Amino acid sequence: MPAVIVLGAQWGDEGKGKATDQIGQRTDYVVKFNGGNNAGHTVVVDGQKYTLHLLPAGILSQGVTPVIASGVVVDLDVLFGEVWSREGALPLKLRSIVTVSALIGKGITDGSLRHHLEFARANGVSRSEMAELLTHIAFYAGWPNAWAAFTLAKEVYGEAGAEESGHGGLFGVGAPNDGYAQYFSGRSWLKRVSREGDYLPVFNVTFEPGCRNNWHVHHAGSGGGQVLICVDGEGWHQEEGKSAQRLQPGDVVEVPANVKHWHGATASSWFSHLAFEYPGEDTSTEWLEPVDDEAYAALEG
Repeated sequence: MPAVIVLGAQWGDEGKGKATDQIGQRTDYVVKFNGGNNAGHTVVVDGQKYTLHLLPAGILSQGVTPVIASGVVVDLDVLFGEVWSREGALPLKLRSIVTVSALIGKGITDGSLRHHLEFARANGVSRSEMAELLTHIAFYAGWPNAWAAFTLAKEVYGEAGAEESGHGGLFGVGAPNDGYAQYFSGRSWLKRVSREGDYLPVFNVTFEPGCRNNWHVHHAGSGGGQVLICVDGEGWHQEEGKSAQRLQPGDVVEVPANVKHWHGATASSWFSHLAFEYPGEDTSTEWLEPVDDEAYAALEG
């Protein structure tokens, strides 16, 4: 495979970077084969200046593949700094959102994700924006990946701006659920997570200890059904004719349409879950009788 090699004859400013950038527009690969970050090349594209230390000159040419060869001494802080320093091309806040999304999508939910969540917070991604972002990602990256991210995000964001009550998980408790209070035994709170007008409305429902909703049915002529995702505390879910299921953070319950059921907190713990309904035809919710006190108390036994 033919190649063009640019070599310098002295240590100083001799135009190697400029030459490589010009030639790179006509090549498939640009390679930095040795050296380190002690020196660099400055490239100006459309009035925007880029200073490259570890990234090879020519990287800004469209369609070119950059290569950092084994002869290069790589300082990771400098390398990532070169990528993140290009604020003129993409603001730091958006870079953080893209990076967090990419890591979760690849299933990377270890310390590197925590680092970038902390970086996102420092770059201006608010608690509510991160909650919305993770909820959105979950539908594309999968709930297991998203839930691992929820847990880390709660730790990172929990120290700053936590809701007054300290409950509700990452999403917060929201407002008193007065509109549905008649269908609940005990106090509950409701916070909309999705935006008004979104195709799939998502809510965070928080129950005080001992609170549960009445038996109810989500009717649908076709499609329909409800999904519950536990995000904080411990609770119960029960379908008619089946044993109650104890729920903890990360548990997901799919409730089929036209099935009588109830859900709520345990007697000793606050409980929060995300709730959304699958789209369907001829959908409605029928609220029925309260959960029997004795049957509820027996669950704790």
